[in-house]
Amino acid sequence: MRDIERTAAVGWQAENAERRASNRQSSAEVLTEHCVQFEPKNLDAHLIVAHQGKVVDFWPGTGNYIPRDGGRPGRGVFNLLQLLGIKS
Repeated sequence: MRDIERTAAVGWQAENAERRASNRQSSAEVLTEHCVQFEPKNLDAHLIVAHQGKVVDFWPGTGNYIPRDGGRPGRGVFNLLQLLGIKS
């Protein structure tokens, strides 16, 4: 969620970059806590997530994910966990 006060202080682009960096870090921590294996690519901007035979491309900065088996794309690390069959 955007912090309007922070946006006013540092500017739109700087706050956006900070938020996406925070999302990258916290999403990786959530995946690690739930013992989900992932391979970071492109300086951690893209994660290839693998769990019980399912492989998903995940961009933690924006929260977007796309299953490689042609499943429905979505958003959010917790929705990703649900897709993988992991209770969060």
